[in-house]
Amino acid sequence: NLFPKIAPKQLEALRLAFENGYYNFPKKTDLNKLAKIMKVSKATFQEHLKKAEAKIIPFILKPKFTWYIRVKLEIDK
Repeated sequence: NLFPKIAPKQLEALRLAFENGYYNFPKKTDLNKLAKIMKVSKATFQEHLKKAEAKIIPFILKPKFTWYIRVKLEIDK
C-alpha cells in the first residue's frame, strides 16, 4: 500500500478539515466548528487531526527532503 495507515476517525477529521477550509489562508473554519460537525469534543477532534497529520506529512515530505538533501550535498562538494 502506498498510503500510510490512518485510522477511520483520523481520516474523517482530515477530510473534514480539508473540505471545510481549515487549511486555507485565512482559515474558513476552526477546530470548534469541525468538532461539532464530527460530534466530538474539540480536544478529541484535535487529537484525531494531529495524529492523521503526523502520519501523512512525513509520508509526503520525506521523499522530497531526502532528494533535496542529496542534491544539496552534491552541489556543496
